[in-house]
Amino acid sequence: MYKNDRYCEVPFSDIETQLLNGYIYTENEAIKQAKKLNEAKIPFNSIIVYGIAGKGESVDNAVATAKMINQFITNKVITMNLTVFAGTELNNMVKRGAFIPPYGNERVVEIKRL
Repeated sequence: MYKNDRYCEVPFSDIETQLLNGYIYTENEAIKQAKKLNEAKIPFNSIIVYGIAGKGESVDNAVATAKMINQFITNKVITMNLTVFAGTELNNMVKRGAFIPPYGNERVVEIKRL
């Protein structure tokens, strides 16, 4: 990472995952903003969190995310692994059984598919 690098977090491809995580912008809005950066010739890196769609959704999320990212030009796609931290709403959802994070091989499959 360099001082002048720009990083753009890429929203999750499906609306349920966005709502789950409190995002207020949509996939279309993110694509629009990324294309504006492309038109202005401002380079940027895209950051995605894998594992965030939950158990059983990793492959579909990877495919949808790749389709979205392929609509604009980004220097790099940087992946970050989902971590469920104590004291967060996501952790509360895990405790209630409302969200089941993918474990082990499913995360590997997601990153390979992406």
